[in-house]
Amino acid sequence: MFVNGTYHETFETCDCCGFEFGVSEHKGLDHGYVRLPAKFIEAAFQMYRKKWIDEEECQLFAPQNIPAAIQENGAIKLEALITQFKNLGLDVSKFGIDALEDVTILEEEDEKGIYPCPICGFEGLTNPVFEDGEYKATFDICGCCGFEFGFSEDHEIEHGYVCLPDEYIEMGFQMYRKKWIDEMKRKIFAPQDVPVEWQQHGALKTEVVIRRLEKLGIDLENCAIEAV
Repeated sequence: MFVNGTYHETFETCDCCGFEFGVSEHKGLDHGYVRLPAKFIEAAFQMYRKKWIDEEECQLFAPQNIPAAIQENGAIKLEALITQFKNLGLDVSKFGIDALEDVTILEEEDEKGIYPCPICGFEGLTNPVFEDGEYKATFDICGCCGFEFGFSEDHEIEHGYVCLPDEYIEMGFQMYRKKWIDEMKRKIFAPQDVPVEWQQHGALKTEVVIRRLEKLGIDLENCAIEAV
């Protein structure tokens, strides 16, 4: 949506909240503008966010594309919402949104949520893999690529170490990612945890892999992964 600080109308629709970038900010909000000036785009996001939470009660736009683990009665679970807002750097306590009053309490009591897998980008881990820059062997298993953090980096990759040193963990991730795409053909470890629309013959669709890796900030041209 933003390239070098400049907003771009991609006309993509968010599967979670239903915001269409290039349409919703102009037609989906009562902001009084025929076309919203770019300098007010963040205000539009905030207005739509409030409307989605207060009026639509966080109902999912395309639930078939959202992991079942973070859904409840057609809406996104509050703890998952907290995690996503935190990933955006938003301070939930300053929203002034009634629907989130109980969420701030949940945030203090339970830090667990849905975290992205640093291998494939699937947001299905119950614990963060890194805390304050330090790698954690959580023994969570990614429902998408099957990587087990605390086991796979030492037992499922031929890296020449009995136990992979923490300073080489990113290398381990890269090696497993290549193995998962090239050798395992993007096979999904737990299909029941991954949106059906993302699957094709038991594997993650190529276009979904690309979107997930781009969201992780991985430069696909430098991955040296032929399958991508």
